[in-house]
Amino acid sequence: PLEPISQAEVDVFFETNSALHLALIFENANSYVGREVTLDLLQFENIAVRRVLDSETSLVTKLGVTDFPSCYLYYPGGNFT
Repeated sequence: PLEPISQAEVDVFFETNSALHLALIFENANSYVGREVTLDLLQFENIAVRRVLDSETSLVTKLGVTDFPSCYLYYPGGNFT
């Protein structure tokens, strides 16, 4: 879970995982925020955390991310907050 996730992996995440929520941490490649949040939340079984790099432009554009780091909560069905 410490490696960055791609748009394709996000699209099928809920088909292959039992977590109810997916927190996406958008950051640049030299940031440690996503790794730290992932390790902090490993103890909770209903939420998964994944890093998204600012270079993953399709996902950054889809969610309208403009600030790095940022956190978005992604739900089954493609909704996010």
